[in-house]
Amino acid sequence: MANHVPRKTTMHISEPPRPPLQSPAIQRENSIRRRQASGRTSSNNATSTLPQGHVDEAATTKLNNCTPIRNRTKKIALFCGYSALLAVSGKSLTASLQRLIPIDLLTTSNKNTPLLQVIVYETGPASPKNAARDFIAKAEVLPGLMVHKVGEGHERTGWSTKWGLVRQALNTVTNGQTFTEDTVFVISDNRDVVPNIAASSVDTTPVQQFLDTFERMNKEYPGAVVISAEEGCCVGALTYAKPGEYFDPTSGARNKRACESGKEGCTWAGDEFAEPWKAVMLFLGKTRTNNPLLKTAYLNMGLIVAKKKDLVRFLDLMDLQGQEDDQAVATDVLNNFPQFIALDYAGELFGNNKWEGNNWRDGCLYEKDKTSNRLAHHETGKMPLFLHTSGLANNPGFVQCLNRFAQDLGYVGHLN
Repeated sequence: MANHVPRKTTMHISEPPRPPLQSPAIQRENSIRRRQASGRTSSNNATSTLPQGHVDEAATTKLNNCTPIRNRTKKIALFCGYSALLAVSGKSLTASLQRLIPIDLLTTSNKNTPLLQVIVYETGPASPKNAARDFIAKAEVLPGLMVHKVGEGHERTGWSTKWGLVRQALNTVTNGQTFTEDTVFVISDNRDVVPNIAASSVDTTPVQQFLDTFERMNKEYPGAVVISAEEGCCVGALTYAKPGEYFDPTSGARNKRACESGKEGCTWAGDEFAEPWKAVMLFLGKTRTNNPLLKTAYLNMGLIVAKKKDLVRFLDLMDLQGQEDDQAVATDVLNNFPQFIALDYAGELFGNNKWEGNNWRDGCLYEKDKTSNRLAHHETGKMPLFLHTSGLANNPGFVQCLNRFAQDLGYVGHLN
């Protein structure tokens, strides 16, 4: 992703007490499940009372469309908030969308029909200097992937800049394709993510397995976006808000704006202010997984997968503005409206690694599997398609983990 200031503090604090059983998130979660089980409502009905993004098919090729949003009070509003994010450095919206750059597929037969669309946020140009930390340089030669770059030439104005570009890119025609409402997209960071496919591979099986796993999750949580899960909590912005404060729980309207983690006035306020968030997320995660020992209960916005229509609705619900911390706002979406987010708690799609103490090796959780030539989690054996070494801004030495992954997968030419 783009250069930025640190926003996270690695947390190693004891697990907080479980919150009351009637927490709002769990009440809503259980209510939806009971209604679905009884047949009184469909998965669509379960989400119809919250803001929905209604994308006009005729408008998918337009650059400046605004999305109507209808809420429970039946008021209609036009969503145009992201346009302001794109008008930076004197660049027009049209110019910014021209930077949705597809990586051309190779002409080998197994790459003529990409299976998975990947949008990658990167504000800088391709550079040999940054090749070791460049997802695009690795993924462009892999089977089954179509990679699109957004952000080059844009000034990063905050954590939300990325999502304005992604939101608009979803409705554009790229490389002769019009993306349908059910097209599956991965949204990925660039400089701290490695594709978990050997560099010499010509096999699309890992990509198909990824899509099969996503489809299973999508059936369990219809309409939800799937976000990567990690052990660490939380971003600094969450220590300046309480669970539930960012949204009106009935209409979905924004009640409070998140600050920009890492900047003055939004640095870590203290462990005690993160405890309520940890309690809610742990309780929700343990309830969903039926695993009382769950550790990976917290979302990381570096990796997301969803159908286009669900991703559009999710971004419209978040209604990010200015320099808001996207991860803080998404965490409160999960708290207020858990039916819209499923976390990849088991690390089947996305593998987050974590900086541990003073030794990068302790947090580098994936080892080479000699049978598949991919990387497998050293405890669970899971081989997610995307590996994420989050926290490089706070701990630059952790790039050694990223480099080791690249080397194990055969991307030796990408190392500094």
